[in-house]
Amino acid sequence: MVCPACKKQIQDDSVFCTYCGADVDDEPSVKKISLICSSCGGTLSTDDESTVLVCPYCGAKELIVDDAAVAIERIRSSAHRDIELERIRSAERIAAKQERHAQAAVFRKSAASILLILLLIAAVVIACIMFVNSHVAAGIFSLLTAILAGTAWCMGMQLIRIKHTNLHLLTAIVAAVMMIPAFVSCAADSLPTLSWDVVFLREMLPEPASMRCKVYSNNDSELFIDVHGYSEDEYYRYINACKEMGYEAITDEYAYSFHAFNADGYEADIGYDRHRRVMNLRIEAPVKLLPLNWNEHRISETLPVPRSEQGEFISEHSKRTDVIAGGITQTQFTDYRKQCEELGFIIDAVRDGDRYTAFNEEGYKLELIYTAGSRELEIILEDPMEFTEMSWPDYGIGALLPAPPSERICPESSSDWIYSAYVDGISKEQYSSYIEECIAAGFDRDIGRYGNSFWAENRSGDSISIEYKGNNIIYISIYGD
Repeated sequence: MVCPACKKQIQDDSVFCTYCGADVDDEPSVKKISLICSSCGGTLSTDDESTVLVCPYCGAKELIVDDAAVAIERIRSSAHRDIELERIRSAERIAAKQERHAQAAVFRKSAASILLILLLIAAVVIACIMFVNSHVAAGIFSLLTAILAGTAWCMGMQLIRIKHTNLHLLTAIVAAVMMIPAFVSCAADSLPTLSWDVVFLREMLPEPASMRCKVYSNNDSELFIDVHGYSEDEYYRYINACKEMGYEAITDEYAYSFHAFNADGYEADIGYDRHRRVMNLRIEAPVKLLPLNWNEHRISETLPVPRSEQGEFISEHSKRTDVIAGGITQTQFTDYRKQCEELGFIIDAVRDGDRYTAFNEEGYKLELIYTAGSRELEIILEDPMEFTEMSWPDYGIGALLPAPPSERICPESSSDWIYSAYVDGISKEQYSSYIEECIAAGFDRDIGRYGNSFWAENRSGDSISIEYKGNNIIYISIYGD
């Protein structure tokens, strides 16, 4: 049977619709009531359900006054309908409750219920262990697994009502998957404990409070480790312990970084990451100096002899020589710099604390770096660059740039997507003018300037970098997107 009111399918023997409560009796008992219109005298009739009647002749409204029998019949009919509807709904609620109890009973005895309970217990235990051992990420993932497993079990037990029958299974799967990142995070955080007895330079540093370390280097010349699980207070206590141990020649000290030397030239570089609770610890032994034998090397043809008999030639080839002279005092460094200036290393000179850079007329580039803590002077001498008379490329990505005002070029790299070269004979004024030409050529986006460096992009995403290197040399590079 179809309800004439809401059009939904109901049982054939229904008296009332179980959805909307409408009367669906095939042979309803309807009593007719006749009235005389008080306005026009017309005869009116209606069923016993109506309380107000509109006259079809003149439109006047008449209030139907029930007699006792009609009123009682109306009350009885309405009560019967309400009782019947409530009885049907109550039966449906009881049936649904019984079905839920039956499903919960089946789920309680199922393997899924047992597995979820075991997963919940295991996840809670693992989360506690992870948090106690400072594996925060793994602990959070384990805790989420416990919450999802508990939610899935409550869904299966019908304690949390859900519309979709298999939603608890999906939640259980997600809970099991969450254990994967938990174990991955735990493996990432699980670091071996380093024994201080196996550290080569252990006598040159105080032992850290924690030795759960990631080791990068451990030999007689360098110790480089990350100490995990280190609090901020422990970091500051360790810095004070280093100072008490003799690291008093401090070059840098900030809130979370410390750099200093001791009297023997050992260099300590310590930092702290308060978000990860990791202390970065690095100590380097002084360079093992040998007899310098300055006059036996080609650098002696250009530079004066430093006042040191001990040193080390780090690199030496046709284009660059890098040497360290040991046992140099601050005064000796200043005297050596002045000697170099007297030899002509004054072109585009830059003096920055204990660092000095300059060219001479022949194109040699000198760089002096003095470290007071270790009393070491690093001397770097670069040979003049070799330039060739050639035109700026008129094809490929290099053609996107205007030609510089000099054809003395030393190409560095060239391909379909990159071109770079050194250009000689460019003054600082010409360098500035060339930058303006590049901007006019379309490299007018994301412009940046710092010191003697310039960088920008064009609309196609190609990027350029132009730098004044000193001694009328600029470096130009362009990269394709």
